[in-house]
Amino acid sequence: MKFLLDENSAPLHARTPRDLGCGVVSVVQPDLSGADDEVVRATAIEGGRILITLDGDFANVLRFPPTATPGVLRLRLHPATERSIDSALRRGLLFVLRR
Repeated sequence: MKFLLDENSAPLHARTPRDLGCGVVSVVQPDLSGADDEVVRATAIEGGRILITLDGDFANVLRFPPTATPGVLRLRLHPATERSIDSALRRGLLFVLRR
């Protein structure tokens, strides 16, 4: 599986999917930092990548319908610390990979 990390996840979080055998890039790598959500979504779709994000906007199915996309893994964390992001990311990826 291939993933795209949104800018609200540090590039160091790419380590977790890689450890699980997945391909992953951060929006910082393809120079998308600060890009509109529509551009980030289009990049994920074009690359066949599941978007990993903390951004609640991507959970709005009216604005971003899930059809014709590889998917979105939205992490909802309070507080969103480096440790909590990594832990939730690992749990979410293990769930996705078992399907």
